[in-house]
Amino acid sequence: MNVNIAKGKSVVIMLFPILFIIMPRPPLNSTDFLVYPIIGLFCLYFTIVISKNYRFNMRVLFISFVIMLYSISISISAFFSNITLGFGALIHIFKPLLFILCLIFGYFIGVSCKSDKIFRYLLKAAYIIILVQIVIGLAQLFGLHLFDIIYSPSKARSLGQIVRITGTLDNPNLFAWFVIQMTLIIYLFENNKIKKILFIIIGVLLVFLSGSRTLFCLFPVILLMTQILLSNKNAKYYFTKIPKYIFLFILNYESK
Repeated sequence: MNVNIAKGKSVVIMLFPILFIIMPRPPLNSTDFLVYPIIGLFCLYFTIVISKNYRFNMRVLFISFVIMLYSISISISAFFSNITLGFGALIHIFKPLLFILCLIFGYFIGVSCKSDKIFRYLLKAAYIIILVQIVIGLAQLFGLHLFDIIYSPSKARSLGQIVRITGTLDNPNLFAWFVIQMTLIIYLFENNKIKKILFIIIGVLLVFLSGSRTLFCLFPVILLMTQILLSNKNAKYYFTKIPKYIFLFILNYESK
């Protein structure tokens, strides 16, 4: 029985990011109002299942309480403002509840699983997500309407136009952001250097094809900062050498 529970948790670790990113988003109005409740129910169900043998951490309760206050403040502000609210706007008020469920779900996964298992299954999920984005992104890039019923291509632009792919997200910036997140997971947890370099290159190409210039410029900075934080350096390195390197770089740039 314990083995089955352990396997179930492993699947759940993979399933959450896969469900969140790859869940079908057809070209219909207000599809998010169907996607996010399903994710919320997923988190709620597995939180109840996993939490039976664990207790809440007070920090998690405090953060959940802060998010709840934030949600209530938005509701009160919207109620007393002179803004006409439609049904869709009211639904958005409940999004912080989804964030709370995701936070609590993540907490119980963290306390009930060993870190190496979480890393291993997040890595598997990252590979699956990136490969799916490649397949759907290439279809959008070449103007193939193979997945249009499942994933809305409304903001994607194929070759011959200003190229922009959105993968499963229907938003180029959101697509680029999640590609960066998955690439970072591979960068952090993959031991094979060839795979690591290959998927960093793939991640860079996908972000470039998303057309998000800001995230494309930030991507190498994020990788660099991740590497700096991973390195075993003391406080002197961060507060003396890093500022010195930045200063020398700026000085060299200005002298050209």
